[in-house]
Amino acid sequence: QKLHKLEKAISLPTETIAQPSSPQPTPAQLNDLVNLYRQGKHKELESKANSILILFPNSFTAYLMLAESQRQQNKYNDAIKTNSINSRLIFVIIERASIAPVLIRSIASRGRLQPNRSTNQPA
Repeated sequence: QKLHKLEKAISLPTETIAQPSSPQPTPAQLNDLVNLYRQGKHKELESKANSILILFPNSFTAYLMLAESQRQQNKYNDAIKTNSINSRLIFVIIERASIAPVLIRSIASRGRLQPNRSTNQPA
């Protein structure tokens, strides 16, 4: 319930909230963005980042590069909006990460998972 309230509060549809198994752009796709940035091709970078975000709406890096391309083109309102979306995604990821250990401990206490053994104990 806490997570549902959080998602509702930040106004992101559940399907766009990053999941641990969310598909991400390939390293080659992200390198293309970085290369466009290094070459100063900010308009092309903006277009490419938007294309990647259509396929991978949970890509932190693509949002970061999109915002930077917008900033470089003096599209400050767009850059602020893009950074706002990215910040909300990060917040949800952090929130979910903080919930995961509690769930793991709960499952382990019911005997469904073996707790980690100390590395100092002999095998």
